[in-house]
Amino acid sequence: MHTTKILCNMKNCKELLAQELSVLYPDVTDAELNEMADRLIEFFAIGAKAIYEAEKSDKTEDVSLNDIDVN
Repeated sequence: MHTTKILCNMKNCKELLAQELSVLYPDVTDAELNEMADRLIEFFAIGAKAIYEAEKSDKTEDVSLNDIDVN
């Protein structure tokens, strides 16, 4: 149940992001707007995973975000 709700909200966010991008870039096609929205979501998801892994790692260890596998 929670997974379905999360996926629905994520889809809604993607659509809203594409709508906002269409205002900023009126000459861009819908396919390009969807690709831009996908890439922005992926960018922020990778950043969130990297921060989560850094916080989860041992606090005494100096962790570089470049060394974290986020895939």
